[in-house]
Amino acid sequence: MKKLVLMALFIPCLFAQEMAQEISSPTNLELTMGKKSIKVTWEIPEVPENYAEISGYLLMKTWKEDLKTQQKVIQIQGKNKTSYKDTDVENEVNYSYKVCSFTANEVKGKKAISFLEQKIVLSPFTKEKTGQIIPKFKIRILGMAKDRNGENIAILGLKKWEKGKWLQVTCQVKEGEYIKAPNFDPKWKLLKIAPMVKRKKIFVVMRRVLVGQQLIVRKVNEARLITTSGIRYLDEEGKIITLFSR
Repeated sequence: MKKLVLMALFIPCLFAQEMAQEISSPTNLELTMGKKSIKVTWEIPEVPENYAEISGYLLMKTWKEDLKTQQKVIQIQGKNKTSYKDTDVENEVNYSYKVCSFTANEVKGKKAISFLEQKIVLSPFTKEKTGQIIPKFKIRILGMAKDRNGENIAILGLKKWEKGKWLQVTCQVKEGEYIKAPNFDPKWKLLKIAPMVKRKKIFVVMRRVLVGQQLIVRKVNEARLITTSGIRYLDEEGKIITLFSR
C-alpha cells in the first residue's frame, strides 16, 4: 500500500513543464521610409530548446516634440507578425525604434511585468534604428514685399528633392496664387500673407534652479513671444499649413 502512495505522488512530476531558461530577441531591425509613413520590420528570432515560446513583440518609438522627448510602446501580438506601419509621423522629425520579444510564460531568473493588463516577460531590446521622412518639396520664407498697388508679395525659397540632392529656386507669390516655378510645382496654393505677426517660440536657455539646498545651472525650455512674418497655404492634400519665417 505504501508503494502505491509513493507512485501516485511521483507520477505528476514526470509531466511537469520545465521552466524556460531564456527568451530570444528579434533580429535584423529595418526601417523603410514612405511618403507619409515609416515601415518597421524585423525577423523572427531562433528559439533554441529550453527557450520560451514567443507570444509577440513590443515596439518602442522615441522622438522629440517641442524639444521634449516623447515615447510610445506598441504591442504586436503573434510570433509571425514582424512588421508595423507607423502613420503617426511628420516630415523631417527623427523617429527611433527598437523592438523586443515577449512571452506569456515564465522564464527562469526574469521578472514578469504588467502591460495592458497582461503579465509578460521581455527579451532584451534590439539596437535602436533612427530615420526620418524627407519631403518631396520644402519651402521657407525669404522676405516680404509689396507691388505697385500695395499688394503683399511673399518671397519664397522652394526646394525639391531629386536624385539624392536638393534643388532650389526663388519665387514671388501673391495671395490666391499657386506657389510654383519652372520644374517646381508642389500644387500648393498661397492663402494668406502676414508681414508682421506675433507667435510663441520655445528657446533652450540656461537658468539657475534650486535643487534641494543647492543652486545649479540647468537647461530649461522657455516660451517667448516674438514678432515675425508668416504665410498660410493649402498643400496638395487640402491641408492648411502655417509657416513662419522664424
